[in-house]
Amino acid sequence: MSALIPVASANQLSSALVRRCDIVQTTLASLHQSELMQFFERQPELYFQCVQRHYPLTAQQIEHHGDQWDWKLLGSNRAIAWSPCALERMGSKLGWARLSADAGWHWSVELIEHFKDRWDWARLRRNTGLPWDFQLVERYVDRWDWAWLSWHAGLAWSTALIENYVDRWDWAGLSANPSLPWNIDLIQRFSARWSFAWLSGNPALPWSAELLEQHRQRWDWGRLSGNAALPWSLALVARHLGHWDWERLSANAALPWNAELLAHYQERWDWERLSANAALPWNAELLAHYQERWDWKRLSANAAVPWTLELLECNRERWDWEQLSGNAALPWGVELLERYQERWDWSRLSGNAALHWSAELLARYQERWDWESISQNGGVPWSTELIEACDQRLNWAQLSACSQIVWSTELFEQFQASCYPALVAAHQDFEICSLSKEQVGELLIKIEGVRSAPVSEAMALTFGVA
Repeated sequence: MSALIPVASANQLSSALVRRCDIVQTTLASLHQSELMQFFERQPELYFQCVQRHYPLTAQQIEHHGDQWDWKLLGSNRAIAWSPCALERMGSKLGWARLSADAGWHWSVELIEHFKDRWDWARLRRNTGLPWDFQLVERYVDRWDWAWLSWHAGLAWSTALIENYVDRWDWAGLSANPSLPWNIDLIQRFSARWSFAWLSGNPALPWSAELLEQHRQRWDWGRLSGNAALPWSLALVARHLGHWDWERLSANAALPWNAELLAHYQERWDWERLSANAALPWNAELLAHYQERWDWKRLSANAAVPWTLELLECNRERWDWEQLSGNAALPWGVELLERYQERWDWSRLSGNAALHWSAELLARYQERWDWESISQNGGVPWSTELIEACDQRLNWAQLSACSQIVWSTELFEQFQASCYPALVAAHQDFEICSLSKEQVGELLIKIEGVRSAPVSEAMALTFGVA
């Protein structure tokens, strides 16, 4: 009897399950889009900011609502694919000078050629986002700023490129440029043209004891002293003892720092620079041994010191407490804050992301905090509850501009009276790209006439919005 009952195959079951999952996903996506549409209808200013900054608008949509746009925002929207035809019609509104300086634009040789008579070449020639290669350089050879180009690390450098324009380059810039194909042959080939002062600070050269010796009389030993790429060793330091700049040497993290090196040249070191050098073999014994030589202000800002409560206590009269307050490496906790609460610089503390931030901590010292700094501190675990607890103390412009805060639709609506939509939208897109072009067009029609609220010049300069 059982043989008469059809049994679904594994493939049939699998296909049915996939279809059901697809239906569920489609339904959830549709629900999410519907909720997002309703949210943006309630928040037209935020919508208008988000759509200009983040959505891949079509040329038709842009032209249809042309009188509403902030064209500077549209020009910086990386999601929009500007075709040559669209640029022909709207390039003047976007601003050719602004576009010419925009490194994030969708640059190509074809685009440059198509509008070669419209670009602002004074800006374009210094644009790091261009597809810099031999072909581009050759095509517009008389338009480039060759001094700037010589310093540009993003060019596709080759020996052939250097040779081809040997009389156009700024050789100081080339000498400092780490992106050249550095090797002994290249150094030798243009030996008479290099600026050895700038070569001395270049970390990309094939540094060796032999190379240093070969051009011993031509190097700038001050710049060499600060160059971390040299093959540093105790022998190298000793071999050129009279040539080093000991101030720069003291700040160089690449030296083989140990107790022997410190002791051997203790009368030559710049102890201020040493105090800020994170590469020293820091320990309590080292600090105690040279306690009269250290610059304790710089030491207080040095994150590499092995910070402990005991170390802080035994040198409490030596520390610079303003610098300590900004140091992320201290063993931050309530005990530490409480023990030295009269010594801290509370403004510096307020901006320190490394503190163990919580609603309890904010409440405990609420009269001491610098709330301006707190408002832009990305280390604070911002939540609805935490914001509610200190709502009246916060600087909402700073908080709105804080990119570490993840603004959900619920969070934004709860504090919409205080938020600055333009500042929030500068770093949050609220998943606007999940809406279809038809839905975006529908919303644009619904909010027709609602213009972007002006942002003050001071705010634009402070937060990089316009």
